[in-house]
Amino acid sequence: MLEISMLKLNIIFNWKSMGINAYLPLLTSLLLLIVIVLNNGDIVLSMPVIEMVFPIFGCWWSIFILHDLLSENGNEVLFSLPMKRWKLGVVPVLIFFLLYMCLMIVMLALMSNWIGLMAVISLGLQLSVQSFFYAGLGFLSMVITRSTGWSIIAATSYLSLMLLTTQTSSLQIIDIYLHNVRPIPVSELIYFIQKVGVLGILMFINAQYLLSTTTRFKT
Repeated sequence: MLEISMLKLNIIFNWKSMGINAYLPLLTSLLLLIVIVLNNGDIVLSMPVIEMVFPIFGCWWSIFILHDLLSENGNEVLFSLPMKRWKLGVVPVLIFFLLYMCLMIVMLALMSNWIGLMAVISLGLQLSVQSFFYAGLGFLSMVITRSTGWSIIAATSYLSLMLLTTQTSSLQIIDIYLHNVRPIPVSELIYFIQKVGVLGILMFINAQYLLSTTTRFKT
C-alpha cells in the first residue's frame, strides 16, 4: 500500500513539476483540430500535418516528467526514495503515455465528424504506435543526456532525418512514418505496427536498464 501511495504521489508530483509544459500536448491537439476545420474536414490535406505533429508530442511528457529526477541538483534524494527504479522511470512514462492516448481518443472522436469509423480506427492505430515510439525515444534521450533541451533536439532531429530521407532504403528499418495522405486499411498496418512497436519497446528497455544501473547524480 505504501508503494502504491508513493506512486500516486509521484504521478501528481510529475504533473505539477512540469508546470505550463504539462499543457502543451493539449494545445497541439486543439491546433490539429483547428487544421481539420480550416481544411473543411479534408483528411488528404490534413493527414501530413497530423502525422508530423501528433506522434512527436508523444515524447513531451516522457521528457518533462523526468526533468526533476535526472536534471536537477540533489536528485540523489529522489533516487533514494523507497521505490524500485522502474517505478520512477518506466511506470510514470507509460502512465503519461496512456494519458496521451486518451487525448488522442478525444481528438479522433471529434474528427469522426469528418471521417468514417474505419478511418478513425486506422488513424488511431497509426498514431498510437508512432507516439509510443516517441515516448520511448524521449525516455531514452532523457536518461542519456539528462537534459530536456537535448532530448527535444534528439526527437526533432529524428523527425527531420525521416522527413528528409523518405527515399533512403537503408533507413527504412528505423523509419516510423508512413508519409500517407489518408488512413490506411487496418489489414495493411500489421507489419508497420509490429515494426514500430518493437522499436519502441527497445527504446523503453534500454532506457530503463540505463536508469536502473545509473550512479550519476547531480549534487
